[in-house]
Amino acid sequence: MRRHLTNMARSAWKKHPSFNLRRLWEALSTYESKVQAPEETSQRWKRLTRGTVSKPLEVLLIEDNAGDILLIHQVLAGERFPVSIHVAVDGKQAMQMLAARQFEPDLVILDLNLPKISGLSFLECTQPDVPVVVFTSSNNPLDRQSSFELGAKDYVQKPTDLGEFAQVVSQMVRNWGYREGIPRQAV
Repeated sequence: MRRHLTNMARSAWKKHPSFNLRRLWEALSTYESKVQAPEETSQRWKRLTRGTVSKPLEVLLIEDNAGDILLIHQVLAGERFPVSIHVAVDGKQAMQMLAARQFEPDLVILDLNLPKISGLSFLECTQPDVPVVVFTSSNNPLDRQSSFELGAKDYVQKPTDLGEFAQVVSQMVRNWGYREGIPRQAV
């Protein structure tokens, strides 16, 4: 798993050389001991649910920051249930992914500050039938108000503390991705 994370971090750094690699490595080191391999998580989930869930939770992550993408992947890999993450790095790509209907998301996690099409424009243009949680660094009250007016179910400001970041991501998925512990589409 460490090799996989190393390769992801290298490719993220090549695409976005401005992001802080040292901070990312510190975060990975902190959470690596707590995270199970996806195979172990999947087997554990099957034992817990005894076949009641036929597929993993499908999350559409719309985020352009490679470090945040990697941290969210890392956090969700440690959940007790299987999570499949589909990443769009801008609003336009996200709209194309939803239009193609290659998968049906159970939850959309949306950053507001995106290239090409902003998060607010994405909300304005698409009205997904699934919960959209705005997960952004913006603390502007107008962004918050606009997000709710455009249909977002929650607005969460990204914490700067890595432990809190992990806790918030996990809580978002548990609150909005599941209804009574089962992915929304399995209900």
